[in-house]
Order: sequence, then C-alpha cells, then structure tokens
Amino acid sequence: SVEAFVDHIHKWAISNVVSPRAPLFKGGSTGIVLRAILRECARILAAYSEQDRNAELKAALVHAFTAEHIHFIPDALPNPRGRGSPSHQPSIHAWTILGDAPLRPSNDNALARTHGERLILQLHRSADSFADNDVRGDWSLEHIKIQDIHLVSNRVALPNDWAFGAAVATANGTTRILYNWAARHFEHNMQHWSSQLALALAIMLARALPAVFFPRPAPAALQTKLAQQPSKNPDRCIAAIRSTPWTSPSSSIKGIKEKPLYITQAILWLLAWIHEDSPLRLAIDAGDTSDYKDFFTKHAHKGQNPVNLARLGIVYGNSKRMFGPCRITQDYNPRTTADLQKWANTVKTSLANLPDGPFNLATHIFGDQKALQLRDEGNFQGVVQRTLRAVTASVSRTNSAASSSKRTIDDLSDSDSDSPSHLPPPNRRRRA
Repeated sequence: SVEAFVDHIHKWAISNVVSPRAPLFKGGSTGIVLRAILRECARILAAYSEQDRNAELKAALVHAFTAEHIHFIPDALPNPRGRGSPSHQPSIHAWTILGDAPLRPSNDNALARTHGERLILQLHRSADSFADNDVRGDWSLEHIKIQDIHLVSNRVALPNDWAFGAAVATANGTTRILYNWAARHFEHNMQHWSSQLALALAIMLARALPAVFFPRPAPAALQTKLAQQPSKNPDRCIAAIRSTPWTSPSSSIKGIKEKPLYITQAILWLLAWIHEDSPLRLAIDAGDTSDYKDFFTKHAHKGQNPVNLARLGIVYGNSKRMFGPCRITQDYNPRTTADLQKWANTVKTSLANLPDGPFNLATHIFGDQKALQLRDEGNFQGVVQRTLRAVTASVSRTNSAASSSKRTIDDLSDSDSDSPSHLPPPNRRRRA
C-alpha cells in the first residue's frame, strides 16, 4: 500500500544508513530531499512531539503520492543466481504496484476434485489458520466480511491498508488533533474494548455501503414515535431510530468508494465518540464543542452522523431534530462508558458465536431486510436455515403491509435490551 511504502522510506530517512536501496536510487536525490524535509518539519512543528511530527510528514507524503496518482514504483531485481540478496538499485524491469493486499485464495471444497488438489487445499487451510492466529501478521481492512471480524480481533499490528495519511490529509486544527489522538489510541491499544468496538462497527458500516444514509425528510410517523420514547431510556430511543430505512445517496459522494479509507475514517470517528478520554468527549463534558464543527461536517456527508451513531448504539436521543441539524446534549447524548462497555461485549460475543451470531447482530443493527441483503453479498455463510426462514418471513410480512421500515417501530420499542438475542422460534413438527 501507499502507506506501507511511505513508512518504508521514512524509516530509512530517519536512520543513519547512508546508502539507499531499492526502490530508492543510490545516485538520486531522494534521500537528500527527504532528510532536508525532516529537518524543516522538525523546525516548523517544534511544538509537536516527535511522534506527531512523523505522523504529519507521512500523512503529507501519502497525500502527495495519492494526488499525483502514483500507482507503480521501480523496485529491485531478484538475484540472477536464484539465491542471495536482490539488487540494490531499482530497475525499470521490476515494478511494484502501490495498492491493496491480494485476495486470499478460496478454500472451497468444490475446487478440490483430485487427491492432490485436496492435499493442496488442506495446506492452504493450515496456512490460513496460522495466519489468522498470528497477532502481528499481515491483514487488510478491504475484504473482511462481517462473519470474519472475530478473526482480526486479536491483532496488535495495524492493517496493511490503514489509510491514516489519506484520512488526515485535509484535516486541520482541532480535527487533526482529534484524529492524531484516535490514531495513537487505536495503534497502541488495539485490544482495548473501545478499539475493538470501533473496528467491528466501522467494518459493519462499510459493508453496508453505499446504503448508509436515511430518507430526508424522515417519515413523520417515525419522528412522532421517536419523540414518544423516554428521553432517559437509551435502549428504547435507539430501537426507534434503528427502524429508520437505510438508503443510498441520489448522487455520487466523494469518500465512500475506497473502503480502507472509509473504514479508517470510521474507526477514528467512532473512537472519538466512544472513549471517555477523547478530546471530543472531554469537550462535550465541558459543554463546549464549537471547535469541532469541521469534524462534524467532514463526517456527516459520508453517513457518519448522529443517526448512524444511534443505529450503531453509541449515542441516543428522542428529538425529531436528530434527522436534521441537531445539538449535542440537547437533542442527543453519548451513552455512558458502562453502557458502551456492555454493548462492546455484546458485539464481541455475537461476532464470535458462529454461525448465527454475526447474522443476528446484523439484523439487530440494520434490520431484517438489510441483513438479508448483506447475506446475499457474501457476509454470512452457514447461517441456520431456520433463522433465515424466520427473517425472510418477517421481511415478506413487512413488504406485504407496504411498510418502508425494515422493522416496525412498535416491535422495536417493546425491546429494552441491546442484546441481539431475538432468535427465531424453533421448528414445530406436525404430529400425525
């Protein structure tokens, strides 16, 4: 990825190594320019910590590569003897693509038709199992399905396509400070419950793209029902908001097509709301969020807004203004840390409870109809047929009643729990 390449050349620039190696050209001026930039960066950002200075510089380099559409770089040739170190100098005959990690080969049994192919398939499965359990191994945000989120919950290394540089490229002021805080917290505390919750919800939201918006204006019946919910009962408020239909934008929106970038931004956005020590949460507690208007605006047009925060279980409110311009602490509030920890445990348990747990969690957050669509897109495999039949029947009844909601508000309001435990009834055999 571009981020990995920038990290590579940055590590060389701050080292004491004099002679560069491919993809840097020994006779070129890249090293001289990079080290001059480092010195100038240290002078301009003298008030920043060394870690923040490095983050700013790498973000600028990523933005430059992206803006110039640089997708290939000349790299080292392999050793002509077939062993030993590759060439030190880059060659126009050896190109490396700056892009996403390759897809993992399929392990479908149907692809193994001979004994030899079955042995190879078994080797692939063993290798995949080893990779899945390597907490510092390579992994990617791009292709994670909802049912596979639990496989990366033990990671302690950032994904290959972590797009922090691109995410922060156009941010400034308090927004950049907030991004830096969230990125540091995620990188150094990936096993913390807040990071785990942000990662899981960000991936789930990205899998729903582009349908991560809601109708404007919101249905009058929905607004009325929301206003009837007790303002101090988060579960009932969130249940009512979750009945809002998920819709796609009427026109193309910048920033929602590149999933790694979208997920990275969503993780930073969610962490800012989830963790009680984030600069945003501290500003909310102090009663002044005027410095974060740019942050709210930057995320709102990407479907990262108060309505989706509520649908993801992070905030709650019963004000009709939630579907338009709304005010923190007056129209909606973050949930308490205790409630968020409980919700994080529910999400983690559901995602690990295969095969039905991830699908049940999706129906809880997105509604039955959207969950079935996510299943058709390959996010869930091996879901018990009884579960699918019950959800499909529910959607059919809803559609026959000409309802635009995924689930009726009355049905949702009857449940005051954040746990997706509403499993379908067991099969009933007819006795002769």
